[in-house]
Amino acid sequence: MKNWNDIYKLPIAESYIDEEDGFRSKRILDANSNFIFQFLNVQDSAQISALNAINGIEKLKGEDTTFSYKDGYILANEHKAIMIRGWGNLTGTGGHNLSSDEAANVQDTFANYIVGKLNER
Repeated sequence: MKNWNDIYKLPIAESYIDEEDGFRSKRILDANSNFIFQFLNVQDSAQISALNAINGIEKLKGEDTTFSYKDGYILANEHKAIMIRGWGNLTGTGGHNLSSDEAANVQDTFANYIVGKLNER
């Protein structure tokens, strides 16, 4: 069964700002231009710090935030901070054409990797 590092490649980076339904969020791509997640109402400086932590450049500072993964979202102290994306690319015939089980495993293992990196201090 495929996991995240069979599909996604680090480093990840922001691609562009999406203004939808009255809120602003950056879409995040991996090094192969796969759309992998989206920040939700997270300050720009915190997004940069999170990207650096996920890419292994630096660890997050402070101990006041705990990250977890639930139902397709990475939570920061129980508040939705990141929405895992890219289902269509993972399952579509024009994308990776994975089964639903494999695509879910890719997203879940990647989300757990992100949570681990964000919780490292």
